[in-house]
Amino acid sequence: MITIQEDEDLRELASQIIARREDVAHVELDQVLFFLDLASTPKASARCYSFAEHPIKFFTRARFAIVVYDYRTDYFTPEQMAILIYHELKHIPKRGTKLVDHNVKDFSEVLRIALDWAEPGAVVPDILKEDQIK
Repeated sequence: MITIQEDEDLRELASQIIARREDVAHVELDQVLFFLDLASTPKASARCYSFAEHPIKFFTRARFAIVVYDYRTDYFTPEQMAILIYHELKHIPKRGTKLVDHNVKDFSEVLRIALDWAEPGAVVPDILKEDQIK
């Protein structure tokens, strides 16, 4: 049984975010793999990985991967998923391969939303609306 798969919907969502959010406009989409993990049960909803020090770098030209954990996100609204992918994209550096260290505080600082944004039924802004471009 396949438990992790590439996800084109996540890639498309990332493309929309990159086009609308100045602070992640540097991300080159062809340098990022997007996966949906259907089996893992981590505490995080998603993670960003750098391949700089990983043997997988010999099998792909991509330098980063974003893995979304279905266990934690299967109830997410499209708006919540956009915020999650935006957060993961912010880990990708403008130069080099060392991930940018930041945390969930950017949800409140950059997006001005509560830290419980990922809870079922949470109402969050649609960051893909033109009037919310930063």
